[in-house]
Amino acid sequence: MASVNESPLIKLASVRPDETAPEERSLTTLKDEKGEVSPKIWVPLSLVVAVLYAVANISVSYIAQYRQKAIALQAVGSLIGNLIPLIAISIYSKKREKDQHQQTGGYLKWLYDVFLFRKIDGDGNYVPNQWTTQIQWKRVVVSACLLLFGFISYLIFILSYSFAGIAHLNTGVLMSIYSVKPVVSSIIFFLVFKQALKSYEFIAMVFCIAGALIIGLSSDDQIVDRTGETAKTYCILACSTLCISLVLTCVRAAILKYFFGTAKEVNISAFFNFIGVFSDIVFLIYFIILEVEGFDFTLHEYIAATAGGIIFSVSRYLIAYVNVRGKAGVADALIETSVIYQTVLEIALFSRFPNTFQYIGLILGFGATLFLIFCNHVKMS
Repeated sequence: MASVNESPLIKLASVRPDETAPEERSLTTLKDEKGEVSPKIWVPLSLVVAVLYAVANISVSYIAQYRQKAIALQAVGSLIGNLIPLIAISIYSKKREKDQHQQTGGYLKWLYDVFLFRKIDGDGNYVPNQWTTQIQWKRVVVSACLLLFGFISYLIFILSYSFAGIAHLNTGVLMSIYSVKPVVSSIIFFLVFKQALKSYEFIAMVFCIAGALIIGLSSDDQIVDRTGETAKTYCILACSTLCISLVLTCVRAAILKYFFGTAKEVNISAFFNFIGVFSDIVFLIYFIILEVEGFDFTLHEYIAATAGGIIFSVSRYLIAYVNVRGKAGVADALIETSVIYQTVLEIALFSRFPNTFQYIGLILGFGATLFLIFCNHVKMS
């Protein structure tokens, strides 16, 4: 469960490779197989996803004062949101079985593919729908790391929203810092996987860092709490913690890339859904414990948190759809407009009006995102 776009790595194949010849499928391959849908569908849908992300993040802003307990408040909604794609995946699997007259085994089989070794016949081929009892412990460890990094990064993310609330900082402006995520991912992939860095990524990073610094230093020295801390202090804390969350999210993306590179037979959508459902169940247990201990919250906060969890979880899968079935670069640009809608919603709901410097920081961050998307689109054309 997180409140920002996951790595494009999760937007890969939603269809399993063949049993006899497992291979990683890219977005381009899927587009060739399925074809692009009409822009009349994926363009409005991309804008809808942007609005939904803004609403989901606003719900986080509304409950951020509870900090780590806010995760528990969102657990029910996030679990419902992840179960909806799970049902869709299962229905799609059954339809595929019927159309192709073969047994794919469904969701449980996909999990077997993740954590158990397949049986191999005398010719070195996989035996369909048969596994050994030997557990692939390396994948178990990788899955645990994904859960851990996901939890920590989201906890720090909520903490940054809590600091922003104290500083009366518009979180839409704050989220413009996340524009640097593709560049941070590229740097991590360069260090780990030796992927080449591009000059325009460094240009975008300079603009993003400049925007983050302007936002972080833009608040005044008005005292905002009993300890005598100023709005500027909390503004800096909000920016720095969001940057830490960003780095952890990118590290998680690197772990995902490693996992998918060594587990090409795994259904990516099913595995990602499993990670989401498992983490939501853990958070739900945490919520029950808090309830037993007398956790005090309002009905409005619970409704907002639940709705936000559902909206965000469903939106992640809509992102995969518009990137696979539409033009990924244009779709990403449309989805990134969520920071604008979030800024407007923060003004309307919480009266958090950005000052001139914060608007400049927002423009720099958002402009850097559009610059990155444009350069990537031109390079792929």
